[in-house]
Amino acid sequence: ICDVDQVLIISGTRQALLLIALALSNPNDTAWIEDPGYSGMKTVCDLFRIRSEPIPVDQEGINVLAGRDAAPDARFAYVTPARQAPLGHTMSIKRRSDLLNWAYEKDAFILEDDYDGEYRFGGHPAPSLQSLDPDGRGFYFGTFSKTILPALGIGYLVVPKRYIDVFRNILDAV
Repeated sequence: ICDVDQVLIISGTRQALLLIALALSNPNDTAWIEDPGYSGMKTVCDLFRIRSEPIPVDQEGINVLAGRDAAPDARFAYVTPARQAPLGHTMSIKRRSDLLNWAYEKDAFILEDDYDGEYRFGGHPAPSLQSLDPDGRGFYFGTFSKTILPALGIGYLVVPKRYIDVFRNILDAV
């Protein structure tokens, strides 16, 4: 759920993560990272001196209670709720709610990677975290590498309204 000016066309997941880190991170921030999960997020954390905290994933998605225990003041949570990579589970509505509540309480950001979100094998898709987030705590991104020619490297990043100018300025500068 967004306006057209919130959608940025980018080269893919790694660029989305780099842009978010460049715009919003400070050295020694902490990020929850799904365990198991996408190793590219740890690479971005290392590059920006963000401490990555592996948080276990189960059939319901990232374990928010474990995240609160391991790194209660984390600034970011990287998740793949539509289809967790590599396990393939869809994050439950309860975990989505728990994650959003944590983000509101801690003034943190949710980095929602729509990994394989375009593939549905039955039923209705679960709502994105971004669509459940009236406060603009979530960044929603994905690629077209599985539905369009992968070599094109085309992706999208949906930015909360309050950050549109910041992200457009960064894109203009790089």
